[in-house]
Amino acid sequence: MEDNAQPKKKAPNGDYEVGYCRPPTKHRFKPGEVHNRRGRPRRRQTFSDALRKELAGKVTIRIDDTIVQVTKAVAIAQILLDKFAKGDAATRRLVFKLSQEFDRETTKEQNPTLSGVWTIPDDFDEAVDAAYKAERKRDPRGDEHELRGRAQQQALLAVGQPNNPGDSGRTRRPRRY
Repeated sequence: MEDNAQPKKKAPNGDYEVGYCRPPTKHRFKPGEVHNRRGRPRRRQTFSDALRKELAGKVTIRIDDTIVQVTKAVAIAQILLDKFAKGDAATRRLVFKLSQEFDRETTKEQNPTLSGVWTIPDDFDEAVDAAYKAERKRDPRGDEHELRGRAQQQALLAVGQPNNPGDSGRTRRPRRY
């Protein structure tokens, strides 16, 4: 038996002309007839799809005395970097924000396990130690691990990092035990 063989249809048993598995002849599919003329509807285009398509389009620009045809994305990048070089503050903020997004995207592509991971600031250890001392002073007989965990949560809030890498960036108040 072949691997791609389809199971055979149940043949109707009986000597009737119309009934189970035997539709009337004028309602049967005719050979070569298309049954779904319009076909499956296309997927709706999202904003990011439209933007990606437009950024891939070509545009003609002049650099010095030469006329060059580049993609719209490259043209936008050149304009942004020109304004950045001239010292435009708003463009500087935008370029830094875009470079961070680009770094985040390349990190996700290169190592998917690191996606959403944030870097620990330099003053994090100092913030943890200060929070731990405050927790130890407040609860001298508390469990070491529990106090250290609470201190780390408070330090995360102090340095403005999310409680875990999957957070959207908003901070939470530490739980009270």
